[in-house]
Amino acid sequence: MKAAAWMAGMAMVWGAARAMEVGEGFRVVPIGPSSRFEAAAVADLNGDGRPDIFCGGFWYEAPSWTPHFVREVEARDGYHLDFGAIPLDLNGDGHTDIVGATWHNRDVY
Repeated sequence: MKAAAWMAGMAMVWGAARAMEVGEGFRVVPIGPSSRFEAAAVADLNGDGRPDIFCGGFWYEAPSWTPHFVREVEARDGYHLDFGAIPLDLNGDGHTDIVGATWHNRDVY
């Protein structure tokens, strides 16, 4: 029994280590390691020609990944109401907007 538990534990550690491996020429860059949000979008949000990241209540400015607060995101049942983020120009003004969606109340915003 002890051996089986040890082997299962080692398998989980090995799996977690393999998940952090990246391909040649790439590196892992933690942007928001404490973030609990599930959705993200990549788009040039500030018009500088670089791909920024929108996630939850923040957007992260490339290349230094400086966080910028955008909004509060309600949490319910252990999840944030932020299950989708799609970059679009909704109003045709030439600037990228973010369309979000939730699962709990089926809102799109």
